[in-house]
Amino acid sequence: MWDDVSHDPYDALRLPGHGNRRPTKTNQFGDVVTELATDIAAPCHLIGYSMGARIALALALLQPDKCSSLLLIGATAGIRDEERTERRAWDEFNAQMLEQHGVAGFVDHWEQLPLFETQKRLSTQVRRRIREHRLAHDAAGLAWAMRVLGAGNMPSMWNQLATLHVPTRLVCGALDAKYVDLSERMRALLPNASIRVVDAVGHNVVLEAPAVVAEEIARLA
Repeated sequence: MWDDVSHDPYDALRLPGHGNRRPTKTNQFGDVVTELATDIAAPCHLIGYSMGARIALALALLQPDKCSSLLLIGATAGIRDEERTERRAWDEFNAQMLEQHGVAGFVDHWEQLPLFETQKRLSTQVRRRIREHRLAHDAAGLAWAMRVLGAGNMPSMWNQLATLHVPTRLVCGALDAKYVDLSERMRALLPNASIRVVDAVGHNVVLEAPAVVAEEIARLA
């Protein structure tokens, strides 16, 4: 499971609204997680990046018996209630940009976000390939995903972390200070978690350090 907005090297489980997977009829984050759980055969290793990591965590909390382990890259367990209104407004801004300017206009905006500044160091060839992948999405599907699967609509899972005994590996980029802090906080609450901070990369470790991600996946076998 990966966040298709940024990168999807595998086609194992697409999130609704991404690629050729249509949005669901619900606008509730929890209902989407419940529906996705029916696509998962037990036992399995759940791997997710960013939005995909948040959903993988929610799936593991919903049905831990289906999860052999979790590999969460650039993850958070949710935002504080006092930040929710602002985040929902940001998710709505992105959804409206998709609806008004299409995928190309949105991708132009997305690629300039400070969160992804470190990706500008990648080769022209890699950046072109990833842009082509991003442009292949559907504007209406991504707009739905922004509203329904965005962090503003996702309930906080911080209070549930202590109940999750599934072996969990948290991976984040050393240059992504916010998510290093979030990963450390999650590790402190999860009963069976470890962390890897990857030197010299930012938020999208999947894109910026694919060999590290491949190594972490190999550890699950």
